[in-house]
Amino acid sequence: MKSKSPNPSDIIGVTVSTPAYRHLEKDAVSRFKKHSGLRVKVIRRRTDGEGFRAKLQLDLEVGQKRIVFFDLDWWALNTLDFKAWDGRELMAVHDPAVFHPDSFCYKDCFEGNARLEQLRYFNTGFFAVDFRRPEMRRIFEIARDAEHDVFVGKREKPSDHTDQYYINHGALSVGIPVRYLPASYNYYDKAAQWGFVPHRPRFVVGLHAAGEKVGNKLAALKAQEMIWGRAHAPVRPEALLYQHVMNHEIR
Repeated sequence: MKSKSPNPSDIIGVTVSTPAYRHLEKDAVSRFKKHSGLRVKVIRRRTDGEGFRAKLQLDLEVGQKRIVFFDLDWWALNTLDFKAWDGRELMAVHDPAVFHPDSFCYKDCFEGNARLEQLRYFNTGFFAVDFRRPEMRRIFEIARDAEHDVFVGKREKPSDHTDQYYINHGALSVGIPVRYLPASYNYYDKAAQWGFVPHRPRFVVGLHAAGEKVGNKLAALKAQEMIWGRAHAPVRPEALLYQHVMNHEIR
């Protein structure tokens, strides 16, 4: 997915901005533009409570376009190239929080009546979807219907209070194909701190401050950018061979 070639002009970046996240807007948008070459539509809401609902209305907000959505606490650190994406698949990163019993992600996969699927659950802080396709728009229609049913008491309330449960529910209901990108496209370091992943990635494309308190997000992103925002040379073939032998051939 990475390349120095320009990205298609018919794809746009999209994000949602609310008062509590407004201080993150400039940095997130500028980094996305720099590393993707795409223009960005910022959907602004006057209250924080409207933010998650705005994500459920993305198809209504942007129309029939291909979009790459990113939260304002997600920073692009390296090149993003979407020219090979034809829109038939929703692209996202699996959320490793589903492996921890205390997380809302896990609970929404194993508790309640409308359960999600643990190995197909993706994080909605970064994803690409083609709203030219009716099945992709249907995902968000189902998500909105489910959110409304919870609000009026017709549906069991999920553990997740954000948009993530509903978008995952919509994707599962429609049965659309999802291309699961490497974790480096939407890496949040709390995943390592909280035991969701066995190791930190060497190279990060998209850095996410998920799990950080809102007031700490900017500082966390700046500190982590000092590590993962630097240029990384390709791994030496000798190092790869050594790791392969140690892991797979020596008993």
